[in-house]
Amino acid sequence: MREMKVPFRPGRVLDAFRQTQSEVRTALETSAAQWMRVGAMLENACMLPPDQREMHLRSAMDSVRAALGAEQWAEGHHVDPMRPASESSLVGRFRTYCEIVEDAGALALSDAMLDAYVHADPTVDAVECGRVEAVRARLAWKAGDLEAATERYRRVAAAGRRERSDELTVRALIGQAIVARVSGNYPRVRERAQKAVALAERRQMRRLAAGAHQILTVAFAVARDFDVAVSHGWRSYEHSIGDPTMESEALAIIGQLFLDIGHPTPAAAAFRAVISRSPSDRLLLPSLGGLALAGARMGSWETVMRAQEIVTARAAAGATPYNVASTALDLARAWAELQVSQRAEEARGTALAIAVEHRFHEIAHHAEALEITEAPARLPLSTDAEEVADAVLHLVGA
Repeated sequence: MREMKVPFRPGRVLDAFRQTQSEVRTALETSAAQWMRVGAMLENACMLPPDQREMHLRSAMDSVRAALGAEQWAEGHHVDPMRPASESSLVGRFRTYCEIVEDAGALALSDAMLDAYVHADPTVDAVECGRVEAVRARLAWKAGDLEAATERYRRVAAAGRRERSDELTVRALIGQAIVARVSGNYPRVRERAQKAVALAERRQMRRLAAGAHQILTVAFAVARDFDVAVSHGWRSYEHSIGDPTMESEALAIIGQLFLDIGHPTPAAAAFRAVISRSPSDRLLLPSLGGLALAGARMGSWETVMRAQEIVTARAAAGATPYNVASTALDLARAWAELQVSQRAEEARGTALAIAVEHRFHEIAHHAEALEITEAPARLPLSTDAEEVADAVLHLVGA
C-alpha cells in the first residue's frame, strides 16, 4: 500500500455536509444524506487496517453503482482515456459520482468525499491519485482558493513526471491554464493550453484535448481574435462527439462567441443544439438565456417566449437559484430588446428577488438597474469561421 502523506482528519465529510446550504442539498438528485453516508463510510474505512475495509468499500461501491446506473458504471469517468479495467472498482466511477455533488454546488462535500476515497481504498494507484488531485484542484479554484489550486496542480505535474504519465501531465497543464485564466494571465493561459492540446492530440486523448481547446477558445475570445476562438471552439466540439455533456459545453461557448460578434442566427442554432441534448441545468439554463438574447436580436418573440417557458419549468422543478436568477436576467434583457416592457419587468423582478434572497450581489446589482446594451456590431467571419457557422446550423437542420 502506498504511503499516506496526508493525515486523516475524522469528521471532514460530516462537517462539509453540515456547511452545505439547504438549497444545494435539494439540488442533489437523491437524498442528500446518501452522499454524506457514502463519504462517512469511506472515512470510517480509513480508521481500519486495510484488510478490514472490505465491508465499508463494498457498501460504498454498491451505492455508487446504484446512483450512476449500469451505463455510467461501465464507462467509468467520461474524460479518462480508458475505461476501468475492473468491474469491481471505484476507479473513475467515484470521481463521476462526486461530480454530481460538485455540480449541485456542494464543493466542500465533494472535496471531503474525494479525500476519504483515496485514503480508504488501498487499490487506488498513483495515476488515479493524480486524477483525484486534479479534481480537488478544480474544487479549490471554484471555491476561490487559487493558492491551494496552484499547489495541487503542481503535485499533479510532479506525479506526471514521476509516473511518466502523459495523461497527468495534460491534466496539470489544463489546470495551470485555468488558474492563469482566473488570475488574468492570458499569455500563460495560451502557453499552457497549447502544450496541453499538442500532447493530448498526439496521444489521442480526445476528451482532454477538448478541454484544452475550450480554454483556448475563451483565451482568444478575450484577446478579440474571434476567428481563432471559433476554430478552437469547433475543435473542442469535434473532440467531444459522443459525449453529450462535453458536446453541450463546447456548443454553448460557440453560441456565446457568435452572439458576441453579432451573428445571432448561428448563435441560436448552437444554443438549440445544446438544449436538444437535454443537459443538466448547469448547461441548459445559460443556453436558454443565450437563446433568448439571440432570438431577441433576430426579432423573434416566439423564441424568447419558448425559452422563458422552459426556464419557468426548470425553476419549478428545483433548478439551482443562481442559474435561475442569472437566466431570468438574460430574459429581462431579451424582452427589453424586443421592447416588451411588462415581461422585461417581470423577469427583472424574478432575478432581483432571487439574487437578494440568496445574496448574489453581482446579479442583484445588474437587476436593480437593468441596462440594455446595443447588439454587438456584426463582425465579418473568416472562411473557417463561416464553415463553423454552417456546420452549427446543420446540427439543428437550419
